[in-house]
Amino acid sequence: LRTGASSLLRVGSSGGAEGGGEALGERASEEASPCLPSHRLRVAASGIPNSGLGVFVEGSGGEDDSAAIPEGTVVALYSGVYFPLVPLHARAAARGEGVVTDVLRLSKLWGYGAVEESLQDVSYEEASSYWLILEVFSGVMDGYGADLRVGCKSPYAVGQLINHPHCGTRPNVDWQEFRWPDGAMPNPANRLHRGLWYIDPVTSEAVDMPDERGALKVPLPGIAIVATRDLEPGEELFMNYRFNPPYPPWYTPVENASAK
Repeated sequence: LRTGASSLLRVGSSGGAEGGGEALGERASEEASPCLPSHRLRVAASGIPNSGLGVFVEGSGGEDDSAAIPEGTVVALYSGVYFPLVPLHARAAARGEGVVTDVLRLSKLWGYGAVEESLQDVSYEEASSYWLILEVFSGVMDGYGADLRVGCKSPYAVGQLINHPHCGTRPNVDWQEFRWPDGAMPNPANRLHRGLWYIDPVTSEAVDMPDERGALKVPLPGIAIVATRDLEPGEELFMNYRFNPPYPPWYTPVENASAK
């Protein structure tokens, strides 16, 4: 899984969101980046009314431009900022007093400027619609404004723009977690949150995220977007965001989500 993600990351943005760019740098190893992707992505108006942008898969632009993209292909990366789960000792200390107040809970009260000063005018409702609640690594991957907040140049790092399917439509891709190797990628599609992490439930003092250059290392997860069936060139991609109730107004739960 990480191998396929690495090959997408090593494609530069010479052709904008449509992909087909040039490779960035040398391969770290044959295992890490076996080949360039055989498909492109296009960001355009979604086929879902009033849904803004969507992501469409296209052929390679070569002789096999009309060939389907096989099931199991890593087609995109979900770029975003990772908010790890509050440490176990803090959660244990808060038992009997409710949950630990972390920066994302504060953003629900104060607006998204609590997360980053540059997001003062962003509402919690808008930003949280770009969240993925991680199951393997725990925590939240926040894809809101990832092009500016993360700055990954790969034209495949647009998974955060893939829409949840509207009623009656099945997902055709799914998201899977993996871990980026420490220091192996020059400009990964994800980064750790910086600044305030949570409020200590015992001392009521603010606790910041660990320094990325310090001794305490927080693993950085990545999110690969994988085709759950063969994809025809021109198809819009749809992904189940797996939200829990209460649902936002635009969200329709996907029935039997495990079915491909």
